[in-house]
Amino acid sequence: MDSLIVKASIGLVVAGALWRVARAPRKLPPGPRGYPIIGNLLDVPLDKEFWMTFREWGQQWGDVLHMSIFGIHFVILNSMEATKDLLEKRGKIYSARASLPMFEIAEYDKLVAFETNNKRWSDGRKLIMQFLTGKELPKLFPVIEDECAKLPAKIYKNPAKLGDYLEQGVVGIIMRTTYGYTPAEEHDQFTHITFKLLDEMLVAARPTNLLNIFPFMRYLPAWLPGNGNLRTALKFRETMHKVVDGPYEWAQAHKDDPNVAQSLCARFQNSGLDIDDRSLAEWTAAVQFIAGADTTTFTLHAATKAMMLNQDVQKKAQAELDAVLGHRLPTMADRPNLPYVDAILKETSRWHLLGPFGAPHMLDTDDVYNGFFIPKGTIVLPNMGAIASDPTVYPEPEKFKPERHLGDKPQLDSAQYNFGFGRRVCPGKALAQAEMFLVLATVLKVYDILPWTSEKDGVKAEIGEEREPSMDMPRRPTPYACAMKLRNEASYELLGL
Repeated sequence: MDSLIVKASIGLVVAGALWRVARAPRKLPPGPRGYPIIGNLLDVPLDKEFWMTFREWGQQWGDVLHMSIFGIHFVILNSMEATKDLLEKRGKIYSARASLPMFEIAEYDKLVAFETNNKRWSDGRKLIMQFLTGKELPKLFPVIEDECAKLPAKIYKNPAKLGDYLEQGVVGIIMRTTYGYTPAEEHDQFTHITFKLLDEMLVAARPTNLLNIFPFMRYLPAWLPGNGNLRTALKFRETMHKVVDGPYEWAQAHKDDPNVAQSLCARFQNSGLDIDDRSLAEWTAAVQFIAGADTTTFTLHAATKAMMLNQDVQKKAQAELDAVLGHRLPTMADRPNLPYVDAILKETSRWHLLGPFGAPHMLDTDDVYNGFFIPKGTIVLPNMGAIASDPTVYPEPEKFKPERHLGDKPQLDSAQYNFGFGRRVCPGKALAQAEMFLVLATVLKVYDILPWTSEKDGVKAEIGEEREPSMDMPRRPTPYACAMKLRNEASYELLGL
């Protein structure tokens, strides 16, 4: 009896100790203290780029920071090591997507990029990976080469529209490879509505939207005063369905066209995969344009700016092109022999980040990292701005130096963070890289990209936009003006006029 009492007493002591441990507050990663209820809402200056503030905090508190806003936990990762440790090595639990009411109502969460971890998301990625990687990818190269071959003549006829022509080339590649559809150069029926959608998505993603702050408002009548965000989200849903349905229905109506029959859309429908949701092919096709148009175009705009500002880099690239190509335009087969052009794109993606944080990840179970507790539901933001400007990773990070990506010991390839992490890495990465390579190589083979200062420099091409500090992505480069000049008399022959 005494023995039983002793055992019971010990059991109660142990249980009590475990209960106290479980109830005790666990140590979160360090960061600014914040205020009751609102947390760190007032700690982030709005007149400065957020990633710079978080980088400064990292210098004070370390590579893994914690902050909260209205009870929502955020963890900011300021180093590549911490980012890989969590988003890649522990990617299974760090790859969820946060729920945004405006995204859900507009049905953006049906797109692979924003869908949460479920079978439909997994099936969508399988579809893309099956046809945009490995031996399947080169089947799309003829379309890329055809669109790029058109660029020099377009620029020659109207150099002021350089930025538009770069965009048209990207859009043409995406629409032709995805649907077998060739967009009109002006007022295309599908292009306009898709860019409208991209603008609307930026609005829907704003954390300051009342509907995103107070999700219960989605259940109130849309006509109710103060519930304008709900009415807006419902309109955004209409745009979303036009983008998904329009080109898909066109492809269905023209399925006997050889270009349509060879398109990704047709191949998605006949993938041989065990896909339960018949609409998945339609939505997966739509994400090609939604995810690729702005990002690829803006990177090319930034590369053009980099060439204008760094004439020595431009000359090295042109010398490489001349040595390899002689007197012809480049093709995708030339890429292995043009490492400097490839290095320019890697450096461009480091020098001009499309978004300093990328798409947020969410932790779907409690975790501990380096002794710090990270609770389930935490929003995790990789600070790619801090990584890209880290002098221990990139000596002289403020300088545009493609050489850093060459040689026996190249520095960190920006593609390791610019296309996402772990299970959320962009499945269209290889296609985007191929597009950007051939567009830039084609333009540099034919033209000098020069600073525009006055009319004596020729026709002015204006690209870029001013922007306020924000977390929006993708981002255009800041405004610049350049002039496009044929490199020599022989370049005219490459125009195909």
